[in-house]
Amino acid sequence: MARGVRSIDARDVVCTVVAPDQPGLFASVAGVLSMHGLDILSAEAHSDQQGMAASRFHLRATPLSGWAPVLRELNDALDGDLDIDERLRERASTYGERRRESALGPQPPMVRFDDTGSSNATVVEVHAPDRIGLLRAITKVIAEQRLDIRHARITTLGDNVVDTFYLCSAEGGKLSDARQRSLLHDALLAAVA
Repeated sequence: MARGVRSIDARDVVCTVVAPDQPGLFASVAGVLSMHGLDILSAEAHSDQQGMAASRFHLRATPLSGWAPVLRELNDALDGDLDIDERLRERASTYGERRRESALGPQPPMVRFDDTGSSNATVVEVHAPDRIGLLRAITKVIAEQRLDIRHARITTLGDNVVDTFYLCSAEGGKLSDARQRSLLHDALLAAVA
């Protein structure tokens, strides 16, 4: 990630980040929050034509050690100075699986595409069992595919997540290439399995 003008605000159970838009921005923030054991209940993301992105994460609880270490590591991550994936692997091996939270339990993963829900983006909906670093894994795939998240709605429902992304291609339009869609579909399913 490039260094640049950004604003990070964290109060109570909400963390808001405004920064120059770039691939992996949302994934980095989600990863750092997960590294600190912060369950993301919901999140929204928006990017504009002027190259800025804003993300707001609603969490289950505030950090046990306060926001200062989280903010420091958010800045490190956005500067490219933090190995988020290694830290998430360490956390997952330490804390293991989540306990079951609903009668249905975890549901099988699913990825859906919709070109009618937006005039200028493809809507991609990901259903998956919740786990440590899941949002990071999903959004990392999106960044690796060089897709732009124009808008996102993240929802945790007990043991499962329903994450909806309005995605644009590198050229700025809907995801019209069948091969690209197939690769994205398969990569997302692999990331959430």
